[in-house]
Amino acid sequence: MQIIEDARMAYQQDRKIFVARLSADLGKASKGTSLPMVANVIEAIEAEGWHLDKMANAVFGMGFGYENITCLFRRTD
Repeated sequence: MQIIEDARMAYQQDRKIFVARLSADLGKASKGTSLPMVANVIEAIEAEGWHLDKMANAVFGMGFGYENITCLFRRTD
C-alpha cells in the first residue's frame, strides 16, 4: 500500500512528523461507527515507527458519503 511505503520512507529520511490523509466509505462502515480499514492503515503506519498524535475529519456527501481523516503521526523514538 502506497501510504505505508510513504510512512516508511519518511521515517528513513528522519522526518519528525508524518501526515496521512485517509478516506473511508461510510456506506461500508457497520452503522457508521466502525472503520476497520482505517484502523488497519493506522496500525500499519505505527508499525513503521510512528505514533498517531492527532486526527481531524471531514464528511463529504449526504447519507452514505466519504469521510476524509487527516492523521498527524510523530516518531516513536
